[in-house]
Amino acid sequence: MKTFSRMVRRYIGAAFLIVLAVFLVNAALFIGIVLYIGVQAANGSIPAESISLSDIRQLADSFFLDSDGTPVPQPSQPLDTYGFEWSMLLDEEGRVVWHYHLPDSLNHPYTLSQVAGFTRWYLDDYPVFVYINDFGLLVSGMPRGSLSRHNFYIWTDVFNAMLACLGPALVIDLSVLFAACLLLGWRASRSLRGVAQGIDSLARGEAVRVPEHGMAAELAEKLNHTSALLCRQNQIISRRDRARTNWIAGVSHDIRTPLSLIFLHAEELAHDSALTPEQRRKAGSISEQGQKIRSLIEDLNLTSKLQYDAEPLRMASVSLPALLRESVAAFCDSPAGAGCTVELHIAPDTSGAKCTCDKALLRRAIDNLLSNSARHNPQGCRITLCLSLTAQPAFVITLRDDGRGYPPAVLAMLGAPEDASASAAEDFSSPHILGLYLVRRIAMAHGGRAEFLNRSGACCMLTLPVSKA
Repeated sequence: MKTFSRMVRRYIGAAFLIVLAVFLVNAALFIGIVLYIGVQAANGSIPAESISLSDIRQLADSFFLDSDGTPVPQPSQPLDTYGFEWSMLLDEEGRVVWHYHLPDSLNHPYTLSQVAGFTRWYLDDYPVFVYINDFGLLVSGMPRGSLSRHNFYIWTDVFNAMLACLGPALVIDLSVLFAACLLLGWRASRSLRGVAQGIDSLARGEAVRVPEHGMAAELAEKLNHTSALLCRQNQIISRRDRARTNWIAGVSHDIRTPLSLIFLHAEELAHDSALTPEQRRKAGSISEQGQKIRSLIEDLNLTSKLQYDAEPLRMASVSLPALLRESVAAFCDSPAGAGCTVELHIAPDTSGAKCTCDKALLRRAIDNLLSNSARHNPQGCRITLCLSLTAQPAFVITLRDDGRGYPPAVLAMLGAPEDASASAAEDFSSPHILGLYLVRRIAMAHGGRAEFLNRSGACCMLTLPVSKA
């Protein structure tokens, strides 16, 4: 998984950055200590003179016998510039034959054991350096507490073996570090792998049950709780939608018989010569309003089915010019189109193109648009219906009238997301957009879209894909 590899890379990178940071910090501390010592030496807090064997050798080699036969030095520079606090020369019997600033407590003969002791360690807490010349043993002392002396030795074979193993040891250390980082990354990703798979399943709408163990136990527990909560919500929504669909279908079925009786009695009354013309007109109005009620119930039922994909689409290759001619002719012959003028414009390049669609549903969408223009413009209006073909290619059916246009609230509802407009279409307190929402649902069911806007009146543009055949 990408999550696993990404986590391993990040763990290894973080570990190496930590090691690098430790190294840099140590290097910075070392450099800081060196700089501090240099500053202290410059201020005189630490002796700046360096003591080396060459200084002692130079001082020891400068001894000669004076006129009294006593060995004395004749150095090339003053004795106080060598950096020693005191110096003395011992003969073969351990007696002091020459000294320079030697403390009184040290001015005495020395035995062989005493000489062996201070040549390795200290003389009365003074760090000392010794060198043999032709006249005896030169001993030079440093101030107390200025130097630390340590005795160190190692077998040559062991030292050479350590040098030979330095490179392999470094490789082994880096390998162990890499293995540790890899192990840590693998263990962390193993704990999160189940959580990642659970999130993927949850995104697909599936139920999730992730094992609650490891470092991601708390996260897995919350994920399982979220999955259970979503499952319960989906069950509630499913029952609610099923109940609503069944209720709409039941109402649509139960209302058919009363509507049929209303149409029958209204037709009888409209043609009854015993009634006055005004009464026969009212009977015809009852029949017309009953037709509107039946159309609204059918729209509501069809909208509910399309919303939940419960309406099977009977797809076939359809000639859109012929479909539009049939719809316009039926509208002009109906009472709804009595006060309207309809113009049909079909582009020449659309005459031979086919559209794969459900002819009945698409005809229903066109009829709804025509009826909407007539219903919201009772004074009559001019309707223009155009069919064109874009470069994609795609069919564009444009219906425009010169009436009062869509109210702003209706356009706001039709421009809202799908769920919001669907709720508004079934909410009696919202602007009545059930027929227009059905047009949009039909367009979406065919892989197209519907756009509603005002252009000197109401305008709707249906875009439908062209059949590949």
